[in-house]
Amino acid sequence: MRPVKPIARQSLKRERQRKRKFRRFLFLPCLILLLGGIFYLIFFLPYFQLKEIVFMGNQEVKLIDLKNFVAQFQAQKTWGLAVDQNIISFNSSLLAESLQDRFLDIKQAIVSRAWPDQITVQIKERTPAAVFCLLPPPAPAGLPAADRAGNQSAGNNLWQNEQTQNCLFIDSGGLLFRPAPLILGGKMANIFEVGGGQALLGQQALASEILRFINQAKDGLGSLNLVAYKFLLDKKNHELQAWIDGQWLVFFSLDQDVAGQLLVLQKSLEEKIKEQVNFLEYIDLRIPGKAFYKLRSE
Repeated sequence: MRPVKPIARQSLKRERQRKRKFRRFLFLPCLILLLGGIFYLIFFLPYFQLKEIVFMGNQEVKLIDLKNFVAQFQAQKTWGLAVDQNIISFNSSLLAESLQDRFLDIKQAIVSRAWPDQITVQIKERTPAAVFCLLPPPAPAGLPAADRAGNQSAGNNLWQNEQTQNCLFIDSGGLLFRPAPLILGGKMANIFEVGGGQALLGQQALASEILRFINQAKDGLGSLNLVAYKFLLDKKNHELQAWIDGQWLVFFSLDQDVAGQLLVLQKSLEEKIKEQVNFLEYIDLRIPGKAFYKLRSE
């Protein structure tokens, strides 16, 4: 094989350089065409344009409100483009977060794509754990604890006072999320808090531990055939008062185990009070292992 002459070698090198320039020249138009095709696919191809958003699981939240909110969500533009009109660019995670922020009744929203042109939204709503209301300021601190509670709890006027009608449903996490009627005697506990003010939607009104304590107390009293649906909460003094059958009070300490206090109550009712239960004014369980009670004067 004969060696390549210098002139031929230079010619071959120039040919290779021309091919490289040609490839570079073709690359830019091809890239532009590719990006343009992707852009058209995302924003203009009718096949991927959203035709329907389906909601499931909503009961308290009205369908029309959900649709209006999503319409506003889709109308928002990024770089001048309504990117959420297309299933490819639709921001499902942002919609889920926005729905949960906008509607307090929604505990969780799961947004998923149903190709090629549908979005499904599965709604999980909050479940009421109790009714939460606020009471006017407490009686003077100089009164004995039992008399304080009697003043605040025993009178029907206070429980039915217009100032106590600011009632909201509260979920198991302690969040106020929906206006509630004050329905006395229902299955759900009505929790009244001392201190006045106004209950606000979206407010974290109670710690979940306190709410759990109240519902355990309600269930435990029910197991003793004691009907309690109204509870007066005094977080400052770590006290809970249950109104039994609308006639007498049970004082609980929030600092003690509710099951232990219920056992003390049961023992006191069975061994000491017995048939005098209809004459009770209150039973105080706030001292560990003890039950102090007072009978109404005839």
